[in-house]
Amino acid sequence: MLAICGNPSRLVLLDKAGKLEKEQAFDTNIKGIHSQFRQIAKTAQDTYLIPLMGKGCVLELDRDLQILKSIPTGGNPFSVKVLADGNWLVACGDGHKFVEVDPSKGQVVKTVSSEDIAGASLLFVAELIRYENGNTLIANWNGHTKDKTQPLLLEIDSSNQLVWRLPLRDDIKNISSVFSFYE
Repeated sequence: MLAICGNPSRLVLLDKAGKLEKEQAFDTNIKGIHSQFRQIAKTAQDTYLIPLMGKGCVLELDRDLQILKSIPTGGNPFSVKVLADGNWLVACGDGHKFVEVDPSKGQVVKTVSSEDIAGASLLFVAELIRYENGNTLIANWNGHTKDKTQPLLLEIDSSNQLVWRLPLRDDIKNISSVFSFYE
């Protein structure tokens, strides 16, 4: 699956061999391409979750890319993951927070911001991974700040206590995406 920013934006589905299965245009109603989206997700129900940076919300689109719901999250959402319980974990970029959304209620049910974590500040929250044990791995992109003392990656437990942190290094400047083999 490829999501391509533009006016209009496009969703491109490829098969395992890379052959085009479907290409469909959709309108984000955001003219500035940089403010549209970064990472989208496909759900088990064959819907698409699109975090719209310039609108501070996550759209859920059906297979025909028609809007099923739009849920405000605040910030400028960068990525969204579907959790085991069906809730959505949304990284809110320069909102310096991440939220958990209950899509059945259409609302944010939990917010974690810098004030909730002792020993680290959330900068541009880019991507998140929720582990089975309830801990959350956070890609803490530092490209919009002069404060280079904050960790590039951090893991917090379900009580928002810092488990570990990866500080800025000479060979690693920014991290916006992560993949974990430990889920």
